[in-house]
Amino acid sequence: MAAADAFLTMVHDGPFADIFRALQAKEIFATIGEHAGKINASSFQPVFATLQSYASDSFVLAVTRLLDRERNQYQLQSTHGVLKFLKAHIEEIPLKEPVFVRQAGMRLGYRIDSFEENPTAIVDVLMDRLPHPDENLALNQLKALRDKRIAHPERISAESLPAPTWESAMTLLKIPTEALAVSGAYTSTGFVDNQGRLLIDSDAKRAAFATLRLLREIDIAPGRALDG
Repeated sequence: MAAADAFLTMVHDGPFADIFRALQAKEIFATIGEHAGKINASSFQPVFATLQSYASDSFVLAVTRLLDRERNQYQLQSTHGVLKFLKAHIEEIPLKEPVFVRQAGMRLGYRIDSFEENPTAIVDVLMDRLPHPDENLALNQLKALRDKRIAHPERISAESLPAPTWESAMTLLKIPTEALAVSGAYTSTGFVDNQGRLLIDSDAKRAAFATLRLLREIDIAPGRALDG
């Protein structure tokens, strides 16, 4: 069971954690952005500008980590790395919830029985459909932001680096989410509902709810503070 235990740790510390971080960061960024006018006119502007900047960086790092591809010289807990590990150890990791695999296959457009005889087929499909920076503009832009502004700050203007829209950036989570759903079939964990919606979505919004309560306490956002 050593491989199964290692796989469980990789899934939770890798794709699960980074999808959560990406969702959380996006919600915090959006909550602050909705009240940018009043925030910028207040004495609290430096605090929220810093928090929003941290949220932006956290999103970029989480998504690019999530979609990094494992090479032969080092092992990763990215979606690609986790799928490679599963494929290499498929005979040592029992399939506990086959319905999760069938549901993921259907959402990806395949027949229900497509993966019955070959359990690695769904893994190959997911690896093949993972976004690649050479073919996906949004991921290419996020990697440029990571490499040139966050990880290795080059002497260039941050404004000169194109950034993807939130809508296009969020599409990058689709295949990693399905990979997480399939991983749950081997760890006996339900990460998504039968429609493919992440079950951690509400938990990822809690920090944004807390941010909104704070904005209400300092009279920047209207309404009463709500528990999130």
